[in-house]
Order: sequence, then structure tokens, then C-alpha cells
Amino acid sequence: MVLKPNRVQVNKYKLLIQPGVGTPLFTRISGLEEELDAVDLPDRTSRSGGREKPIEFEVDQPMHHDLEVLAMEAWYRMCRHTLPLYLKLGVLMVFDEWGIPRRRYTMPNLWISKRATSDLELDNDGEMGILTWTLKADCIIPA
Repeated sequence: MVLKPNRVQVNKYKLLIQPGVGTPLFTRISGLEEELDAVDLPDRTSRSGGREKPIEFEVDQPMHHDLEVLAMEAWYRMCRHTLPLYLKLGVLMVFDEWGIPRRRYTMPNLWISKRATSDLELDNDGEMGILTWTLKADCIIPA
């Protein structure tokens, strides 16, 4: 079997968050996983419950990207207080080696559930500081 040309590259992606956040630079987006509810039967087997569980994934953002961090912080405050429009629409686009969008994953009702900073230590040689955001959504709709 031979790999086909024009492959999707894992380092060419963009996450659009609307309305109000835009397309911040994320240096890492964890894998998107979908899972169905399961029903355990009396005979110790299991079957699909037919419903998708909500998804959860992480994104890493450079701490020094001030405007993008401020947009994420404002959104996080909206999520904390469940203000109107805290639920966003997320669209992850993955590009091929020529920059053409090859895969698109839409995530309705996207929101921030957690924020974490990099570990800080004086012995570090000056690595970039990162904010890690945990995002949740209802489901993934591939297109």
C-alpha cells in the first residue's frame, strides 16, 4: 500500500471560535475524541446507547500573545458567570501540504471548562510560557 500524495499535515490547522474570539494561535490542539454512551446488559455484554457523550479537548496558547490571551480570558469569564453568548461555535480546519483545507470539524456549544499555566521554575532555560485551556462541546460534526 502506498500513501497518497497531498497528505493532511498535523502542523497545519486553525481553530475558529465564533462569535467574538476569532482564530487565536494555538501551538497544540489535543486529539478530538468522540464516544457513544454504552448500555451494560444483564448477560455482561454492552451495546451502544445511541447517544454521543460531550467532547473535551485541550489547546495550548503562548502566554505572550497578549491580545489573543485577553480574548480567551474574557471568554473564560463569560463561561464562569454563564453570561449570554458564552457558548460558541468552534470550527477546526486541517490543511494539506499545499494549504488547502482537507478536513473540517464543527463543534457546537463550545465553552471553556479549565485554564492552566505552565510550571514555573528558576532552573528553566527560558522555555516559552504556555496557557492550557480545556474546551468542551456537545459533539463533533465532520464536514
